[in-house]
Amino acid sequence: SSSSLKQRPYTALTYALCHADSAHLFANLRGLLLAGVHTHTYFGRRGWWLTFAGGVVSAALDPLRWREAQRRAWLDSKSGQLVPWLTPRLARVWDQHGGWLLCGASAGVSAIMGADTCLLAVRWKDLFEAARADDDAHAYLPLALQTYSLLQALSFLADEHHGLVSGGVSVSAAHAGHLMGFAWGVAAFCAFALYRHRSGSVPPPPRGRGFRLGAAATAARGGGGRRLGRQ
Repeated sequence: SSSSLKQRPYTALTYALCHADSAHLFANLRGLLLAGVHTHTYFGRRGWWLTFAGGVVSAALDPLRWREAQRRAWLDSKSGQLVPWLTPRLARVWDQHGGWLLCGASAGVSAIMGADTCLLAVRWKDLFEAARADDDAHAYLPLALQTYSLLQALSFLADEHHGLVSGGVSVSAAHAGHLMGFAWGVAAFCAFALYRHRSGSVPPPPRGRGFRLGAAATAARGGGGRRLGRQ
C-alpha cells in the first residue's frame, strides 16, 4: 500500500527481484533478452539500467493513478455500474488503505519494450524511405518484417490498454504497471534522443532487431507476462 511504500521506500525497486514462479521469471527473462539488446546498444549500460529501473519504480509509484483506474474499471465490470458514483471512491480508498502486491520485473521489461518500440519506429522510417528510393522489389522485404514487428508491439500495447479500461480478469495491477513502464521507456527514449541532438553526438544506427521485438511482445503477452500485479 502507499503507507508501506513510505515506510520501506526501497521496495519500489526491490519488488522486481521477486517472481510468482519460474514461469513468471523465465517469461520476463525471455522478453528482456529479445527486446533489450538493441536498446542497450543505443542507450549504453547506464542509460539502459536507468530505463529499466525507472520503469520498475514508476509502476510502484503510479504517478498517473492508472492502478486506481484499473480497479475502478474492475469494480464497474463486477457491479454492472449500478453505483457509478461510488466505485471511484472505493477504488481510491482501496489503493490508499487496502493491500496490494507487485512482484516481478514486468514493468522494467515493458520500459525496455517501450524504448525499443521507438527504435523500431525509427528503423521502419529509414527502411520505408530506402524502399521508396530503390526500384528493387526485394527492398520491401525488410520493411514488411519491420512492419510486422511494429504491429506486434502496438498489439501488445493495445491489449494492455484494453485490460486497463476493462478492469482485466482480476484486481491485480498488472495492466497499469505494464503501461506505466512502457510510458517510461518511451519518455526515456525521447529524453535521450533530445540530449544526443543537443549535444551533437551521433547515435548508433538502428539495426534489424525489430523482428525480435515482435517476439518479445508475444513473449510478454504469453505465460507470466501479466503477473506483475498480484493480489
